[in-house]
Amino acid sequence: MKKFLLTLIALVAFVPTLEAKNYEINVGGVEVSSSNANNVTGKDITVTSGCSSGYVSYEESTNTLWLNNITIHRTGSGDYAIHNRKCDGLTIRFRGECYFTSDKAAALKLQRNTTLCPDYNSYIEVSGNYTNNTYALDIEGNTIDITGWSSGKLKFYAGNADYGCVTRSGSGSLNFKGNADIRFYNNPPSSVSYTWAPAWRNVYANFYHGADVHVYGENYAIYDSYIHTHYDDVEVLIPYGGDYTHAEHVYFSSNYVAIINEENFPDANFRSYLMSSTGAGYTKGYLVSSDIESRTTFDYIYGKNFSDLKGIEFFTNLTSIDCSNNSISGILDLTKLTKLTSLYCNKNRIDLLKLPASLTTLVCNDNDLTTLNLTSQTALETLNCKNNDLTSMDVSKCSKLWSIDCSNNKFTTLDVSNMAALSVLYCDDNKKLTI
Repeated sequence: MKKFLLTLIALVAFVPTLEAKNYEINVGGVEVSSSNANNVTGKDITVTSGCSSGYVSYEESTNTLWLNNITIHRTGSGDYAIHNRKCDGLTIRFRGECYFTSDKAAALKLQRNTTLCPDYNSYIEVSGNYTNNTYALDIEGNTIDITGWSSGKLKFYAGNADYGCVTRSGSGSLNFKGNADIRFYNNPPSSVSYTWAPAWRNVYANFYHGADVHVYGENYAIYDSYIHTHYDDVEVLIPYGGDYTHAEHVYFSSNYVAIINEENFPDANFRSYLMSSTGAGYTKGYLVSSDIESRTTFDYIYGKNFSDLKGIEFFTNLTSIDCSNNSISGILDLTKLTKLTSLYCNKNRIDLLKLPASLTTLVCNDNDLTTLNLTSQTALETLNCKNNDLTSMDVSKCSKLWSIDCSNNKFTTLDVSNMAALSVLYCDDNKKLTI
């Protein structure tokens, strides 16, 4: 029996121990493996100041590295904040508030294809170091997808004065695919000498639907780089017109409602008026959703020498327009402005009005109108259409009309028999009119 027990103990002693699986990812100087994947900790991995908790973890089933409210600062040569050595297809998901810096190496070193993804309401900074000419991001020859959510922010700060935020080799490229707010900065201190100080130099970048990317440089935002947009709705919104050859700030985005250009706004005076307005995008040459949401009136565009209001249909929150005393001619189509209640378009050269059903006040006198269709304007209360060339007008559906001035037209008949609310009617100078 004693001999048997000794043999059993010996066998147990020689049972091989299972080695931890190494995922070829280093975070803050710590190798990520199966033994620590649920909670990666180290002396250079700290919870971001002001945050109550934070963590680093790796999920093998989705090949995702999670960083939540984490600050990593490395100081040694070759000490990367995050280093993806051989984990191809890795997604790095950022949550909360995170900061990554390295004094003597790139903050993020990505030697395999990687996706960077700032999460909802996250704020992420990745910084190089000007003293040692380090980059925020080193992608070598790999494809880096940068995606995320519109409320997420990911900022890269250069540490190399002449080459900017990113270094690459071979076919390395950045692909911007998500809605997160992505920004690159190169703003070297006065103590550092530089020639160009671009945020991007020798960068290969692709922009897809949802891209929202700002690039800021000291002299040039982008220098000697390759830029490709893969969808029609991705535009260079800054500088206006898209020529960023010598621009210090370039903004690529599909986060806009309309470009203020000749195609969308044919009238040059109308374009100038819009670009001098106060808003998020006006002065930069485009309209964003906040510009549309905040604009409810165009009450001060009378006497501006506008000849065409095409483009006004983008402003779907409009309730009131006063475009009187201009030179607007042809068709004025406002049917898309379904919240519009008040329209003053008098003293122009309009020959056809297309109107939304929401109107309560219409003042269109002194134009070239020959017809006026009001069969859908059941909410209309006041109408002034005098001094036109109208021969007929159906107001039978406008039961709320209490005031009509249709004088000096060419009416032969006008049926107001069902107008119970009508209390004011001017119809003089219609020589053949029968009521």
